[in-house]
Amino acid sequence: MDAGNMMQGNWNVKASTKLVAQLGRQRQWQEVVEVLQDTCRVRVAVDHVLLSTAVTACGVPVAWESVLALLQQAEDALCLTTSLFHSGMESLVKAGCWKWAMLLFHQMSHADIRKSVLSYNSAIKAAAAGQQWPAASALLQDLRDSSLRCDTILCGSVMTACARAGCWEVALRLHEDMSALSVPTDALVVDAMIRSCEPGGKWAVAMHLLQSLPDLAILPDLRLYNTVLGVCSAAGQWQQGAGLLERARNAALQPDAFSFSEGSGRMPEPDYKTRHEFTGSGLEPRELEALVATLPLLLEEEDEGLVAVAKPSGISSEKALEAMAASLSKPLFAVSRLDLPTSGVLPAALGTEQSPEARWYLAQFAAHSLVEKTYLCLCQGTEGSLAEVGAEGSVELPLKVVATSRSTSRAVPSAEGKRARTDFQVLAVFAEATSQLSLIEARPRTGRLHQIRAHLAALGAPLVGDHLYGAQ
Repeated sequence: MDAGNMMQGNWNVKASTKLVAQLGRQRQWQEVVEVLQDTCRVRVAVDHVLLSTAVTACGVPVAWESVLALLQQAEDALCLTTSLFHSGMESLVKAGCWKWAMLLFHQMSHADIRKSVLSYNSAIKAAAAGQQWPAASALLQDLRDSSLRCDTILCGSVMTACARAGCWEVALRLHEDMSALSVPTDALVVDAMIRSCEPGGKWAVAMHLLQSLPDLAILPDLRLYNTVLGVCSAAGQWQQGAGLLERARNAALQPDAFSFSEGSGRMPEPDYKTRHEFTGSGLEPRELEALVATLPLLLEEEDEGLVAVAKPSGISSEKALEAMAASLSKPLFAVSRLDLPTSGVLPAALGTEQSPEARWYLAQFAAHSLVEKTYLCLCQGTEGSLAEVGAEGSVELPLKVVATSRSTSRAVPSAEGKRARTDFQVLAVFAEATSQLSLIEARPRTGRLHQIRAHLAALGAPLVGDHLYGAQ
């Protein structure tokens, strides 16, 4: 890349960002660094969008040395800011490279960059992702000793990491630190503490946290009851779950399909008649009808052995079908699935995994011979191929699944991954001063984990609200 050519071409930061995204898709990592250098050389102001795009591009093969080199190369040519470092750390944390994120945080001191609450947030999340709890605690202490104010959002991020790792003892100690820092506790923090109890089967601790809500000045809500139900169910304590349902009703909270799914989903030797009776116990007929209506069938109950369930966002495919199976008193087997934050039509075969209907539909879905999947996606970013309404394109990047903790994973573009292709069309573009959004119709041609989310993030257009692949 020649700086003179860039100047002759009226180069600007948007052009650099577009070129960096293109080079990233072509895996030309060294050229990405050169574009950033040349952009600085012609005195074009580098913003956090360009840097974030460059970080993402260099991160496709998980070559995070390039990320640090990129910042070091830019240091003499521009005034690095706190937000630029924060952007780099967030990208590293999302890719599971917590060591590099913490190193980047410590480099802020060498670069004489003022640390903010957001940069501490990213560093603490990185330490938590690596289960480096002493380091996370030290960062919290450092934050307390600084002039910055620790807030509920920051502590909530660490608490969420504890929940994912199942570190309930660390979560409780962190809550004690929050009290010492005079940081208020909200329902989201309590929810994360309860969820941290599930991997270790600490259902009694979860029950105690629910009982302590009045002491924390938090009103009980159905979500917290459902979270405790999930912990009890995972520990095989479904009898405790039945008692929780009664307590919820006594607290003027109406259990929903998710509540009954959590309460009955892991009974030993599943008996759908028992589940149906469990679901309906203590409910008036009209209340039971309202419960079933929370997950309505979109097709007839039996249409050649197939049903379609309207899965809402925030509930897993498995739990949605558990709730529907309990309501129907019939077994259901998933022939496809939707990610937890995705809402849409969820098809299932009537019967068990070994039933003729399930085996036939599963084969058809796997072969893509009878079904085409279409997703509507609201994305952040309107650069490049996403800037024009009606534009069509295709992303074909192999994806590899990597673990980010003991219970979570993400898909990353990698030459070692499995073939993955997503076709898309831009339906609308919303460009304002504070945000740029695009509405995209995505059609996956393969069925990899988080395929659409990973591919759109690789385009520089992550889904709005996707904390795993997009902006916070």
